[in-house]
Amino acid sequence: MQKLGDIRKHFFLTTGMAKHAGVDLGDAIREGHLTREGYAECVTRCRHCTNPGHCAEWLPEAQDGDPVPDYCENRAIFHELKKTG
Repeated sequence: MQKLGDIRKHFFLTTGMAKHAGVDLGDAIREGHLTREGYAECVTRCRHCTNPGHCAEWLPEAQDGDPVPDYCENRAIFHELKKTG
């Protein structure tokens, strides 16, 4: 079984990537578009990533309007949440 990445690191990667995608995960929970469990699943998906260094390098360089990279484990959910917000 694959060892999961550091929870704090992946929490910040998840929230950073969501923010870049235009999604506030806290607002998504408050508005009923995402459950607390769904939020935890986003972080866990990120923790399963085998190369989180890609996101850690990409986020500080990302420009407004840059799409979330294809390799992001949460790309689809962020896209869906963006449509609901």
